[in-house]
Amino acid sequence: MITTQFAEEVRKILRVRMNDLADVLAGGGAQSFEAYKDITGEIRGLAYAETQLLETAKNVEEGALNK
Repeated sequence: MITTQFAEEVRKILRVRMNDLADVLAGGGAQSFEAYKDITGEIRGLAYAETQLLETAKNVEEGALNK
């Protein structure tokens, strides 16, 4: 249970950052294509980290971490 709670708290942090970056893009905040690539790359990385975090937490809770 504590693993799930921890994962949920970290997921919230990741989501806030992803949403902030999406707001920057939506507001025209990328001043160049390079900035746009950096922002979208960070969003992609955060989304990947979120997926891995949730999968790992689920596996730990289910006792299936050792594959």
